[in-house]
Amino acid sequence: MNEKINVLGVDIDNVTMDEAVKKAKTSIEENKKLFIVTANPELLLTCEKNNVICRTIANADLIVADGVGVLIGSKLRGKNF
Repeated sequence: MNEKINVLGVDIDNVTMDEAVKKAKTSIEENKKLFIVTANPELLLTCEKNNVICRTIANADLIVADGVGVLIGSKLRGKNF
């Protein structure tokens, strides 16, 4: 679960839904906090303009693609989620 795909400067975790859910369940079972970001196209564009938001997102435990625009962006970079 370490592979990441960079879309507009944001490293998005290349995980399946099952892998993301497993990580969330494990965190709940271990009573640990988990910072999850659902990166949609609007958020990625905001990141380009706002370094504070971008740094905050980069500190997330899990960043998942949210929306067909992000999937298309990754395909344009030669990667697939």
